[in-house]
Amino acid sequence: MTSSSRCLTLACLLAVVGQPSIAPAELRSQHVAIVANATNPDSLAVARHYAAQRNIPSDHIIPLTLPFRDTISRQEYEDLVAIPLQRALEDRALHSSIRVIVTTYGIPLRVEAPHLSEEEHRRLTDAQQLVKTSRTRLEQLKQQ
Repeated sequence: MTSSSRCLTLACLLAVVGQPSIAPAELRSQHVAIVANATNPDSLAVARHYAAQRNIPSDHIIPLTLPFRDTISRQEYEDLVAIPLQRALEDRALHSSIRVIVTTYGIPLRVEAPHLSEEEHRRLTDAQQLVKTSRTRLEQLKQQ
């Protein structure tokens, strides 16, 4: 292959690869679900307003019964958010079309870390001890 044909091949490759995608992923209102706190009227009002402004179908608003606080436990998240949300999406035949889930005012912001099992706690303690021992040994080696 000559130098000029290599340059031409490279130029063609760059022209094809450098082009933006022909079919951009467009987010439409039918791809959005809105999660609201069923125990908080303001949360429901925000969800309805957002849906109206974005032309999101009202059956895409999913009210969940949640505590009104910023942080929930991992177990509460599983029991009150993850499982009911998945069930609601399946019951409404939305599970295959939803790409985005919007949470509104009144939805907890944080999920606590899961509690460690006894085995995990033992492994963590062992690892922390190993780090401490290794640091001590490194300091001893530095001073030699």
